[in-house]
Amino acid sequence: MPITIKLNDDIYYMLRRIKAEMNTTYDGLIRILLANYTFHRDTRTKIAINKCDQLAWYIVKLSLAFSGYRLRKSEINYQRLIKTIKQIERFAGVDLTQLRYAIDKLREKRTRQRVVFATQIVKIARRELMVKAMETCKEELEEKTI
Repeated sequence: MPITIKLNDDIYYMLRRIKAEMNTTYDGLIRILLANYTFHRDTRTKIAINKCDQLAWYIVKLSLAFSGYRLRKSEINYQRLIKTIKQIERFAGVDLTQLRYAIDKLREKRTRQRVVFATQIVKIARRELMVKAMETCKEELEEKTI
């Protein structure tokens, strides 16, 4: 049973142009648009990522953020690094105060000693995150096998 849909002129002409380009009917065009909408809606839903994978990502993210700041000391890279550290502290529940201190010292004055010191602290932080990730992965694996 055909129905009438009221559209603004600009939308009507747009649909008319697309219909002509696709060589289809309005009914066919609406079916295609609805299928496309449904596909994109379904694929945009967030995939549940387990905590183990998230911790692994944060280890990589910390490494990349620190490397970016170490190689190119800029305000943007500093802000990214600090933001990453805050995210890790919030998500993983680890204290990265020493790392923030080392980075702030590096920000004040870049010397070889301070770069080495900050790098060592990042290694310690990554090690701590790796231990936490392994514990979390073990717990998640045990939960799946029970």
